[in-house]
Amino acid sequence: MKPKITPSLVLIVILAVTVISLLAYIFVSTRPVCGNGIIENKETQQTCCLDAGCPGDAQCRDNSCVDPECKGCQFLKNHKCVSYECCNDNDCKNNQICADNKCQDFTCGECKHPLNHKCVKSECCSDEDCDDNDVSTFDICENNRCINEKETVCRVDGLCPDSCSNKNDPDCDDHYYTYTNYDQGISFRYPDAWTIDDYKDRILINKKPYEIYISFIKTEEEDPESAIRDELINQGVYIKRVSKDSLEFNGYPADLLVYEYNQSIPQMNWYSSLLVEHYIIEREKSTHVIETYSEKEQYQKFNQEIQKILDSFKFVKSEKRMTPFLWKIEDSYLFGTVHLDDERLKILPECLSEIINKSRTTYTEIVYTESFSDDFIDHYKYEGNQTLKERMPDELYKRVRHYLENYGFEIDFFEDVTLDGIAGVLYSLNSFRGDNIILDKYISDSAIAAHNSIAALEDIFEHDAVLSERTQEDKLNSLRSALDWLEKVSISHVPDELLADYYMSGSKEVMNNKFNPEMKISEKFYSALVTERNDEMADKIFEIENSDNDTYLFAVGVSHFIGEDNIIDRLEHNGMNVRRVSCKT
Repeated sequence: MKPKITPSLVLIVILAVTVISLLAYIFVSTRPVCGNGIIENKETQQTCCLDAGCPGDAQCRDNSCVDPECKGCQFLKNHKCVSYECCNDNDCKNNQICADNKCQDFTCGECKHPLNHKCVKSECCSDEDCDDNDVSTFDICENNRCINEKETVCRVDGLCPDSCSNKNDPDCDDHYYTYTNYDQGISFRYPDAWTIDDYKDRILINKKPYEIYISFIKTEEEDPESAIRDELINQGVYIKRVSKDSLEFNGYPADLLVYEYNQSIPQMNWYSSLLVEHYIIEREKSTHVIETYSEKEQYQKFNQEIQKILDSFKFVKSEKRMTPFLWKIEDSYLFGTVHLDDERLKILPECLSEIINKSRTTYTEIVYTESFSDDFIDHYKYEGNQTLKERMPDELYKRVRHYLENYGFEIDFFEDVTLDGIAGVLYSLNSFRGDNIILDKYISDSAIAAHNSIAALEDIFEHDAVLSERTQEDKLNSLRSALDWLEKVSISHVPDELLADYYMSGSKEVMNNKFNPEMKISEKFYSALVTERNDEMADKIFEIENSDNDTYLFAVGVSHFIGEDNIIDRLEHNGMNVRRVSCKT
C-alpha cells in the first residue's frame, strides 16, 4: 500500500531540508582556515602556527613549530641561540686560552710574558737587563719592555747627562772609565789612576802605589761568610770581626762584614793594621762578594773614591761581547782594530766611545773615504798589456774567480788590478761592498759624529811601498797562501765570522795561536806587510804623541799587536809608557 502524501508531510520534509541546509551552511562558514593570517575559532600554535605563531624563538615550518638553527659560535638554550664564551683563543684575553668554549687563564714561567695567547720570552726581567751602557739614561724594565729615559738635569743621581760636566754634576768625571764584565754580569766605574786585573775567578782593582784593593768575586759557596773567615785564617794573620750589618747594596739585599787584620813581624819591628770589608750580595740564584782591603789610614784617605766605585756597581745581563785590544800610551790610546764588517763589533766598549769623544784626532792606518774602493783600484791598476788571466797560472786564476763569485763579485771588475791588489782584495772584500762598514771605518765615522778630526798614519802609497819590490814568483806564492787560508776556513765558517770570533776574545794568545800563524803568508811577505810597518807606525805615533799634550786615538789592525817586534814592543823601545786598559763592552 502506497504511503499517503499529505500536505502536512510535505511541509515537514521541506522544513527538515531547510534546517539541515541551514546547519550545514553555519558549520561550513564558521570552520577556521589555517594560513589566512587570522586566528580563527580553535586555531592554536599547535594546530596552526601559520596563524597563531610559535612559542619563544621557535620557527614555523610546514605548519609545525621547530627550534631555530644556530650559526657561528652559538648554542641552543631554551629554544634560543646563545653565544659561547669563546670558540677560539682570539675570543679571549691576551693571557687566556679557549678550552671547552670557556676562556681560561694561564701563567708564564720566569722572564716570560703572555703574547697572543702564548708565553714568549720577555725583552727584560729587571732593570739591569736594560742597561744600554749610556751614563746619561735611566734604564728601567717596565711591563717586560726596556725604557731608556734620558736624564737632563745635572744632579747627584749616578747619571751624567750629555749637557753636564763635573763642574755642575759630580757624577760626570772625565777621568773615570766604565768597566763591564759580561761573563760575570757586573759593571762599575773607576778612576783612570786605578788599574784592573781581570782574572778567571775575580776582578781586582787597586790604587797604585797604595795597597788598596777592591775585588769582585762570584761564588757558589753555600756559606760564603764561613768561607771568607776560613780564607783569612789560612793566611796566618790575626783577625777580628768588627761588625756585621744587613743592608741594601744598590737595590739588592746584602750583608756587610767588617774585619781587622793585625799583622806584625817582631824581628823587623813591623806592624800593620788592615781594614777589610766584605759585601755579600744575594742576587737571584747567585752570590757576589765585593771585598775592600787596605790599611786604615789609606782607606780613610781614599774613602770617597772607594765609595764612588762601590756606588756605581750594578749587575748587567750576561752575554758574550767584544773585549777590546786597547792600550794607553802616555796621554793617548792605541786600539787594535780588524778589517771586518760584523754587527757585533759595532757595539763599542763604553770606554772606547769615551776615548773617541775626548780625542783631538782619531788616526787609522788609512782614511776610509767614500771613494776608498775606487781609489784602491786606481792605485793598484796594472800598467801592462796582459789581462789578469794571462798574468797567473790557470789553476790560480780559477781559484781566485771562484772565491770572488762566492762573495758576489765578478772577476772582470778586478781584471786590471795588480797581483798585490788582488791579494788585498781577497782579504778586504768587505771594504768593497757599498753597504758594508768595516770596523776601521766605523771608528772613523764615530769620531766624525763626535766632531773630532780623522787622519791616517800612512797613505795608500806608503802602504804599497813595502810590497812592490817583491818578485813575480813571490807575489804568486803569496796569493796562493792567501787562498789556502781563506778556502780552509770557509769550509765550515764564513771567514769573517771566524776572524771576528777570534778577535772578540780580546786574547793575544788566541790571536797568536789561531789567527796569526795562518795569516803568515810567507816570512818575507809578512815582514814587509806587518813587521816593517810596525816600525814606521810606531815612529809616527811617537812623533804625534810628543808634539803636544792632547789626547789621540790610534786604531791599527790587530795583526800589528801580536808576534815578535809588534807595535807595542816598538813603542816601548821608543821609550813610551804603554799599558793595557782593561774594559769590556
